[in-house]
Amino acid sequence: MVKILPIEQFFWYANLILKVVLLWKLFAIGLAPRYKALCIAMILATARTLVLLPLKVNSLPYAYVYLLSQPLLLLAYLFVALEIYGQVFEAYQGISFLGRGFVVAVFAVSITASLWIHVTEFGVQSSPQKILSLYLAGESALYVMLLGFLAALGLFLFWYPGPLRKNLLHYIFVFSVFFAASSVGIYMGRKSPGGMGARLGSTLRMGIDTACLGCWVFLFRREWEEKSTGVVFAVSSAHQVQVLQRLESMNRAILSVRKSA
Repeated sequence: MVKILPIEQFFWYANLILKVVLLWKLFAIGLAPRYKALCIAMILATARTLVLLPLKVNSLPYAYVYLLSQPLLLLAYLFVALEIYGQVFEAYQGISFLGRGFVVAVFAVSITASLWIHVTEFGVQSSPQKILSLYLAGESALYVMLLGFLAALGLFLFWYPGPLRKNLLHYIFVFSVFFAASSVGIYMGRKSPGGMGARLGSTLRMGIDTACLGCWVFLFRREWEEKSTGVVFAVSSAHQVQVLQRLESMNRAILSVRKSA
């Protein structure tokens, strides 16, 4: 086993401090109720970090804490994606309902498919490393799915460039970077379990995670929560009116189908 790198250890402590600062800021400026899923994810991540810090990275207690806590974090990240989607389409309940169902369905399919693909690699007597690899395969599938979902949401906003709060825009972009880094880090770890590749992947993941937290600490602002402060892409007023009319038409159509079902 390769020992934890000094730079990764630095990122651990910086990451913990920034999580606490981010939580404090969100509560201090009154945005915590608006971003509940993010706060829950940060609270869970902070609690886990505090438990893991005194443990040796390659120890059995560390592995148990990680394996037992990670599903809770992954579930929190799923709720983050749903929170983002809900806020983007908060004025369009029909579109929001349709998207939430789609995200949950894709979540279940991606995890099941990933586990089904990799489960044949392992037998009853599989080593802990192989079991962890199977676990990471499912985790990676979730990150890729969430990243794909946010990318699809970005394409939708590009096609229908309606008004969007700056805080929400930063929320979407930074989490996209986080999910991408997590996927790459897990891939590197699975290619070289217990080796230098795994440590480099973990360090990369932790470093980008820390940078994302720093961005949120800097970018979340009370004044940027106003709906009129941001538009994803600069468009004319006439085009924006057309976009909003299209969204309203789509929303009415979905609500009509729901009522008739």
